[in-house]
Amino acid sequence: MKYLLSMLAVCAGIAAEPPRIDAGFAWSMAEWAVAAGPRHSGSEGALRSALWMERELKRYLRFSTRVVEFTEKTPAGQVTFRNLVAEIPGRSAKFAVVGAHYDTKYLPEAAPEFAGANDGGSGVAALLAMIRAIDRMKEPPPLGIRFVFFDGEECRVRYGCGDGLHGSRREAQLLEEAGRLRDCRAMILLDMVGDRELSITFPKNSDPELRQLALEEAEKQGKRSRFTDYPGNILDDDLPFQARGIPALNFIDFSYGPDNGWWHTSADTLDKLSPQSLKTVADVALALIWRLGGEPAH
Repeated sequence: MKYLLSMLAVCAGIAAEPPRIDAGFAWSMAEWAVAAGPRHSGSEGALRSALWMERELKRYLRFSTRVVEFTEKTPAGQVTFRNLVAEIPGRSAKFAVVGAHYDTKYLPEAAPEFAGANDGGSGVAALLAMIRAIDRMKEPPPLGIRFVFFDGEECRVRYGCGDGLHGSRREAQLLEEAGRLRDCRAMILLDMVGDRELSITFPKNSDPELRQLALEEAEKQGKRSRFTDYPGNILDDDLPFQARGIPALNFIDFSYGPDNGWWHTSADTLDKLSPQSLKTVADVALALIWRLGGEPAH
């Protein structure tokens, strides 16, 4: 009966219930992400991470996957970057971009073995768990979803045109060149989403209507207390999409440790994370995507 109702909903154009992720699987993906070690852009660790994610993504046959490799000049010289893309069509021609960065901050003196469990690993884990949950559904999502694992989010010296946000700038540029901006309903970013003391802090420069929809979905799931606002703007991978008129929402826990003190330090380790936090954010993000398939964001 449940399957019949689901098929009737699809035929009637009604968005079926969004999937929920497996917290244990998400945690295993976080462990794999951190096992790659330091993975600043252009490093052997970054290449190991990209190859691992490429193998993982190929498991999901309903998704088309590709690696977008490009080279750009940085303060460290010419660096090769690799974005990984996994895309599934929906019942609408519209689509959403869901992104997370996998590179880690280069901290050769302060933390040479920095492997970014939360800042780099958690977003990757959440996205892979979301992809797996969608792949197991019988019906297509209400709109297309393009998952992108960004390389080069972290800057070497100072954020600018040639330093930081390399992968997200390239993806946004490719969307523009392909004439797909008008079809993109939203850009949803997951960055630092695994903190065991989870407090997602929506930046001030996030889209207010997407923020409201996300809060409504968090309320439905009994997780509203885990979501709050950040008093200022945050420079992150959503900005290149915002600059092209795409509404964006950044799920980021910028209260990671006392006074955000574990961010970009050797304290950013797996023991600070929890499977339930990954599930909380991923499930709300999936519900938001399904909501976008049923009503406009603006």
